[in-house]
Amino acid sequence: MTDESPIHIAHKRVCQAFLRHWKAHDNAYPKLIKRPPEALRQFNIVNSLGKPNELWGVPIEIAQ
Repeated sequence: MTDESPIHIAHKRVCQAFLRHWKAHDNAYPKLIKRPPEALRQFNIVNSLGKPNELWGVPIEIAQ
């Protein structure tokens, strides 16, 4: 068993948020995803080739 880095865990959690939304809303894309500040920072590191604060065209912002 290998341990995942916090950065990859942050990316996995954003992907899991998509899956939960799709299942709950008849495969509709979410309009916005909110993540804690550190999780969003780590996600942006993993997603460095994509747009910051965005995954698959859906904006991700800091949860208040």
